Amino acid sequence: MWHKGYMHYHTSFNYPGNKRISPEELADDLKKLGASFAFCAGDHGDPQGNNYWGLDIREFEDYRDACFSIDGKRDFILVPAPEIHLMFPPFTERHEHHCCIPVSDYIPALSVPESKVLAASYTRNTEEFIEQAHSHNVPVVFNHPRQSFASPIAGPHPLSLEVFREFDYMELLSIDWPGDFAADFEFYLKYLELNPSAPMGACAGVDNAGTPDKFLSAEKRMLPATFLYIKGPLNRESLMDAYRNRSSYAVYGNLSLKNIHPIPSLQLIDTVRKPAIELEISGVGDKTAKLEIYRNSLKIREYEINAGNCVWHWEDENPVRGENHYTVHIKAGAEHLTLSPINYLWSNA
Repeated sequence: MWHKGYMHYHTSFNYPGNKRISPEELADDLKKLGASFAFCAGDHGDPQGNNYWGLDIREFEDYRDACFSIDGKRDFILVPAPEIHLMFPPFTERHEHHCCIPVSDYIPALSVPESKVLAASYTRNTEEFIEQAHSHNVPVVFNHPRQSFASPIAGPHPLSLEVFREFDYMELLSIDWPGDFAADFEFYLKYLELNPSAPMGACAGVDNAGTPDKFLSAEKRMLPATFLYIKGPLNRESLMDAYRNRSSYAVYGNLSLKNIHPIPSLQLIDTVRKPAIELEISGVGDKTAKLEIYRNSLKIREYEINAGNCVWHWEDENPVRGENHYTVHIKAGAEHLTLSPINYLWSNA
């Protein structure tokens, strides 16, 4: 029921023939890695503006059609989720954050690129952009928050604007910046505190902007992946239902869940019993892993686990009256696994 996939995946569908990876080839390659889906962030070109495609709002429909072209052929789902540039004052060329949104029936109202090198469609009104996406039941992802803030992209501090609290997911991991996880996880916990009524989901993005013409199966580094819990058969509708419901976890490396109860989701679990979580982890190997549990963004327990005790059951002996939002983080060496929140509504009556 858990399906592995790759988000924020830059494609090369419209590259020259010798560098182009077709939708069919991409699906076949990612299936080698055990994946069932990919969220495609658009073709990402070079600094001169060559080969960009699917990021311009005028090309969204063609890009969507390219992703949908494998439906029914490969037992794999490509979700068109182009990367959008969210521009902030003073609206210079680089003062922005990035956001990937799944595009199917809904095409967002965005400005077209001002130059070929800028490539991506953008908005100067992030609040309106998120509001419109939500009105069409489209989740929005906050991509690589620290990287956008602490690099030449130079976006505003991730905690400086209230509108950032409205993101549905945060991208915690990517290939190129595994060292950013600590900062991004800290941002993530803060956002869970700032918006407890609709806590963000956790996801990982590939963000292979520099190598969209390379097969991911040939990658030597550890890979980030997102797992979604699908109810029933996997299809485009059930995949997007799981995504909207935030039934997900983010992983960097080979960690994964064999079992978990309850499943992360937006729903509040109403209970008079002590909130509980049980899970079984795979991929720890000979490493000693640290398991941390957070309630309402604060760490309340920490355990050590290894290959011999990867089945874990926990009850909260001191829940707070009302909403209790639990996030689990597992670290084994350089590998990470982070659950989207599990949400309980507790009463001791």
